[in-house]
Order: sequence, then structure tokens, then C-alpha cells
Amino acid sequence: MPKLNTPGFRSDRQRNSLKTRLEKLKDLYLWEAVTAAEYQAKREDLERQLLLLPDHDKLVTFDRHREVLVSMADNIEMATPARRQELLGMLIERIVASGQKIEQIIWTPAARPLFGVGGAVLAESGGVDVLARPEGLEPPTL
Repeated sequence: MPKLNTPGFRSDRQRNSLKTRLEKLKDLYLWEAVTAAEYQAKREDLERQLLLLPDHDKLVTFDRHREVLVSMADNIEMATPARRQELLGMLIERIVASGQKIEQIIWTPAARPLFGVGGAVLAESGGVDVLARPEGLEPPTL
């Protein structure tokens, strides 16, 4: 347990406060006191603040990042077309296409560790190039 007035103690207190705010925000959304758009925007802001807090436990940090990635599918499903475009911009740097066929996907530097070392990963599937989704902590398969 961190000592009082140390950075670890302050970040733990801030983390607990943000988690409480997330729970209360979820309750407000379930009670229909805030709209879906307000809920999503406020939730993203609180989750971003949580991610910015320092954590000295690498396992806790890894688990926190895993939770964010797992919830990404839900976030994308609820997102407006404009928000989806913004999210894609965070993951994809460039797409190289030839006619109707995608030749290559160039990932942003932040997304490259998730999809492959070289920055561009594709797999052949029925005449259309698609990314093969990784399972668990395995690297993507081609």
C-alpha cells in the first residue's frame, strides 16, 4: 500500500475516483438521464483519464489496456459514422488499392504492434484481401 502524499497514493485515489465516476455515469445512462452520445463521450474521456494515470504494476497496466481493446468492438458498434472515420484514422495510416482489391493496409505506428511488425499485413481470403484477426496474444496470422 503506498504511503500518504506519495505519487502512488495520489494516483490510486484518482483512479478510484474515476472508476466511481464511470459507475455513476453508467447508472445515469441506464436510467436514461443522459443520451447515448453524452454517455459515450463522457465515458471515453474518463477512460482516457484512467489510462493516463501512472501505474507501477505492469500486470495491472497490461490488463487495463486489454480491457480497452476488448471494449473497442462495442465502441465501434455504437459509434456514429463520423466517429468511426475518426477511429479508423487512429488505426490506419494508408490503404493501397488496385481497382476493387485492397493491396496493402499501412497501420499507424501505434497500431503496428497489434497487426504486424512491418506495418502492413494482409491475408488472401476468397479473392479479397483482409486482415486475419489475432487470437489472444498471438501475432496475426496470414
